Amino acid sequence: MMIKSLFAGISIALKNKKMIGIYYGTNLIFGVILMIPFRFLLERVAGTSLIGNNLVAGTDMDFVFEFIIKNQNAITGIRGLILIVPIIFWLFGLFLSGGAFGTFIHRHKYEASYFWGESAKYFGRFFRLFLFSIPIFILFYSLQFLETAVQYLIYGNDPYQSVIYWGGWIKIAIGYLGLLIAYLIFDYARIYIVMFDVRSARKAIWHGFKFAFKYFPKTLGISFTYFILGISFLIIYNLIADSIFDRNWFLIAALIIIQQIYMIGRTTLRLSLYGSQSFFYKHFNTIENEDAAPSSTPYI
Repeated sequence: MMIKSLFAGISIALKNKKMIGIYYGTNLIFGVILMIPFRFLLERVAGTSLIGNNLVAGTDMDFVFEFIIKNQNAITGIRGLILIVPIIFWLFGLFLSGGAFGTFIHRHKYEASYFWGESAKYFGRFFRLFLFSIPIFILFYSLQFLETAVQYLIYGNDPYQSVIYWGGWIKIAIGYLGLLIAYLIFDYARIYIVMFDVRSARKAIWHGFKFAFKYFPKTLGISFTYFILGISFLIIYNLIADSIFDRNWFLIAALIIIQQIYMIGRTTLRLSLYGSQSFFYKHFNTIENEDAAPSSTPYI
């Protein structure tokens, strides 16, 4: 069922190209808003710094340190923009997810009025759901510190250098895995809200938790597969980008096009994940399984 859900999710996403365009356009707009101030700062430094001559081959730590030192006042001035834009971007993504889940669960095909209506309908519920999910995110992300505890119990205050090195990588892996589990609980809670029109955030997060762990190998397998695909896309893009050293305008234009293809690919993966999760959830919550449907509940 996991493999079937993966292919179904990709198929559903590819059938909703307009939705891919909306997500891609959102990423592009917020990315441009955030990058414009940095472009002017970068242009100023690159024009006055000898290190800027090597910028076409990629940045290094020398350039990063010089960039920060020479632009401390300017960076302080746009600090608010750096903080606010990602938050607004995340909130807008949360808003769009209501339309995506609503379409995948009830309609399958993008319709503008339905998509935006569902986005507006569920945004408030999803935001409350996120607030209720914060302890879950903290709990699962904190699992990485178990590695520190085990390391201390076995090696004490003076572990071997190799233990510190590999322990650091293990801690990073556990941290990412914890966030992945927290997000899949959050995702299935959102699906539950959309499928049964639930208003109670507490009921939804508890149901998402139970469903995610009831079918844990499969629910984690779906999310982990898309996570690996996303990492693979990033590695391929970086390999291509790092191979371009020439200042030829044709190659620079080609790199920009490749970058946009990468962004579209990542956007398609996100919607495919939503589609796979929706398909998987619906499979295990058919009409004859009505005990999963909630009764009338309070708003929270």
